[in-house]
Amino acid sequence: MIVKIKLLEPIHVGAKQVSGVDDIGADAVYATIMPSTAIGVLASLAGVRGGDPFQICRQLWGPLVEVDGRLYFQAASSLYPVEEVGKYIAAAKGEGEPPKARYEVVELERPGVRLRDKVVQNLYYAKYLWVEGAREVAYLYYADCEGLRGGVEWVGGEGRVAVVEVQSDD
Repeated sequence: MIVKIKLLEPIHVGAKQVSGVDDIGADAVYATIMPSTAIGVLASLAGVRGGDPFQICRQLWGPLVEVDGRLYFQAASSLYPVEEVGKYIAAAKGEGEPPKARYEVVELERPGVRLRDKVVQNLYYAKYLWVEGAREVAYLYYADCEGLRGGVEWVGGEGRVAVVEVQSDD
């Protein structure tokens, strides 16, 4: 099956937790929706609560990134048309020039406030991801899983949601 995670807004896929006084205000994010995050989203939609979210899937491959209806592969924070993957691999082996990146995944920094009992505990900055210049962004995975269904689900942190579609790959 093909799983499409369609972003409704920039997302936060944290690479670490803020750990202490020397780290206050620091944030680090991945430049994509990691497969472990995608598995968590799928498990939640399948009703897996607690336990092992990996129990529903035998295989998950991806992501490819769909931007405004076209497919791209991602290398670091750059997106390249899937038709140019051979040219990219050849350049990585020193056999020619790499293709031109069409999009960049950018970090957007926004302030946040952590409250406890309606009292400000601390201020922080969180980083969010978006594809610069894109109107619509989705992450596509091939999934060999049981009990998948689509829906609207939390993705990553900071209360971000996405629409998840599950399509047969026949």
